[in-house]
Amino acid sequence: MERISLPWLDNRYCQLIILLDGAADEPHELLGGKTPFEVASMPYLKRLIHQGFVGEYQTIPAGCIPSSEVANLMILGYDDEAKNVEGRAGFEALGLGLHFSSSTLCYRCDLHHYPSNLCIPKEIGILYRGVGHRHIFRPNLERQTEEQAIAGLQKFIQLTTLESPHIWGRSIVQGIRFEPFQQRYHFRHPYMISAVPVMWGIAKALSIPIEFVPGATGETDSNFRGKALQAMKLIEEGSDFVYLHIEAPDEASHRKNPLEVKEILERIDYEVIMPITEWRTRIPDCKPALTILPDHYTSSTTGRHLDKAVPYLHIKS
Repeated sequence: MERISLPWLDNRYCQLIILLDGAADEPHELLGGKTPFEVASMPYLKRLIHQGFVGEYQTIPAGCIPSSEVANLMILGYDDEAKNVEGRAGFEALGLGLHFSSSTLCYRCDLHHYPSNLCIPKEIGILYRGVGHRHIFRPNLERQTEEQAIAGLQKFIQLTTLESPHIWGRSIVQGIRFEPFQQRYHFRHPYMISAVPVMWGIAKALSIPIEFVPGATGETDSNFRGKALQAMKLIEEGSDFVYLHIEAPDEASHRKNPLEVKEILERIDYEVIMPITEWRTRIPDCKPALTILPDHYTSSTTGRHLDKAVPYLHIKS
């Protein structure tokens, strides 16, 4: 099968990808009719623009829901698989180490305050505790429909925690073990750095080892600098492909806070792009190619993902 040609999948070069989740945004009135990227002070990124190639990539195929699992599979060169994704929750469950049998139905459940004594009645289903606000719900369908199970979970949580959970990402667990990334693109030592379960699940589905960084939370308080240092360390130790995923911009946009997105981008410029840029100048013999891009648009006006083509910057080694 002929594979799509993406510059960051060229195995002739060591590749470092900085993936800014949901960082592409629409103009916002709070930013004077501009986007967070346009108003953010990002001197290190702006210097890099003159050193590489700027293009666009359609990470959401026609007819697909604009979601992180689809977009990141497309970026990683799994376009056919991305077009046939069975929902997000299956990847999150895989990332959390939940071993569901084939055809198991599950959902993503957003719950910001998860009491230690929260015990969901078995007749409703099982709520698996995840990371941060990201949990997995497996409904019990022996004596009820999906809709009844979801309504039962929502009612129970509202009565016990006074919080209204958001239940979404319906997934039927099947077929999310794909051809290994190393086999498809012939990188010898690829790694994924991320703090969120959906990316862990994608990495596991592609047989990419995952690196965990202390203090990396997938939120605005995440240890950005630590993730950058870990990426550099992996390449110095022989990795030829590092996928550095940063979740925070997407979370801020879902909160409809463009000012927070701007602040996050400025932190990323100083804590991630600056040290990586300076490091690349010190290692001329093994300087990696560098790609910086979002996986999808997330509108800080509506809080929703969009299916527009995303910009990317690629600099060869």
